Amino acid sequence: MEKKKRGASWVGALVVVAVLCVGAFFVARNIAGSRSSQLRTATLTPAYSGQTVRTLGDGIIYYDNASLHALDSGGKQIWSYAAGSNAGFSVGSGGVATWTGSILSILGADQGQSLFSGTLDGTILDARVGTVYAAIQMGEEQDSSILILDSSGRQVENISMDGQTVLDFGFFNNDSLLWVMTLNTDGTVPMSTITTYRPGKMLLGAVEDNQQVLYEVVFQASQIRAVGTTHIKDYDYYGKEITDNRILVYGWYLMSIDEDAANPLMAFVPIGQSDGIAGISDVRMIRGQIDQSVHLPYPASWVLAVEDAIYALTNQYVMVCHMGESVPTTYVLPIYVDGVLGITDNKTCVATSGGYVYLIPLP
Repeated sequence: MEKKKRGASWVGALVVVAVLCVGAFFVARNIAGSRSSQLRTATLTPAYSGQTVRTLGDGIIYYDNASLHALDSGGKQIWSYAAGSNAGFSVGSGGVATWTGSILSILGADQGQSLFSGTLDGTILDARVGTVYAAIQMGEEQDSSILILDSSGRQVENISMDGQTVLDFGFFNNDSLLWVMTLNTDGTVPMSTITTYRPGKMLLGAVEDNQQVLYEVVFQASQIRAVGTTHIKDYDYYGKEITDNRILVYGWYLMSIDEDAANPLMAFVPIGQSDGIAGISDVRMIRGQIDQSVHLPYPASWVLAVEDAIYALTNQYVMVCHMGESVPTTYVLPIYVDGVLGITDNKTCVATSGGYVYLIPLP
């Protein structure tokens, strides 16, 4: 009888262990499920994945090789503009610029009303519209100039870029000042230069870097942050480096930056993962002098920085990680995503799937 009692106790212990294991399994699954919530809304838009699509406030604007169409956050068209064939366009703080050949039009972002339309003296390569001025690059790639117009369309300045490759340009300081990033390859070492101008008055200063190639610039309240192939460097507006702020980023590529923030978050990925083909597993988040790294639970194809968080997307998931967090929260996407075009001001992902463009609200 004693042996039977011991056997029963042994079987009972096994039952208790089994129940505890099953309970632990369901608890773990529930915890995992709570970190992989399902996103349920995906709004189909009239845009196709082969068209040029950009974010515009809470919505998007796209070009169908004949007209520009602006959509709100629900995918409803709010205005349309006949831009003509083979047109280019850009979105800025002061509205939308569209051009074809030497013809430039500037439109209001909210209603698409014409703010300026005219024919310039050269072929337009690119344009930026600020709230105070518009900057238009004209000519040839290696022999261009940047024309500055005020809000009435009056020419304020024409800056020669002869012999330099213009990488990017735009406005800062409430759109009252202009910056131009150029690359000069005439010498033995490529020289990257960021030049700042006060339109119609004077050259403010220049940042020159012959130690690395610069490919991104951010203007903050009292300094310029330049991102290169080796370092992030901070400068004052007159071009003097703040050497104590230098951050080593060799081996990392800036995938995304929240350009609208005063102190923007930057998302870097390893150079070997930057094409997204093999998947992005690691992201380095830098804001000011704060530098942290996060490992993604699923290899991502796209990484975007928005406010204080990164959004890393695969075909099926979006992983969200805020500054100060070490583990991303994962959400299941409502559709299979084969491309990501951007995130709007109200945190809606503009994604493509099966040749169509969708709007997916993000958490």
